[in-house]
Amino acid sequence: MLAGPGNQNTVWTADKSCCLVRPYDETWYVYHRVSGETHILNFLSYEIFEILCDTPLKSSELAQTVWRALDLTEEDCPLSLIDHTLNDMDNVGLISPLDHSYKCA
Repeated sequence: MLAGPGNQNTVWTADKSCCLVRPYDETWYVYHRVSGETHILNFLSYEIFEILCDTPLKSSELAQTVWRALDLTEEDCPLSLIDHTLNDMDNVGLISPLDHSYKCA
């Protein structure tokens, strides 16, 4: 948790076993068992979370995967937005750099 800002070489990951997820309307409520906090994710944040639960990726690789999954272009969702979202999600402990990761289960 809170590993600090990543860079272009940071490989990000997430562990879904640390969380309880409940969709509601167009948002997802994610209860993080380690911190005891509940986070509300929009479609972009949740897609990033889901992808990183399956496959650790660098932000540039993640961006390509997100754009394909959500049928977006880089103009629709710039890499800077993805990087900002990654840092926000790292700050609250939902994701972490692969070399700082931990397993809940």
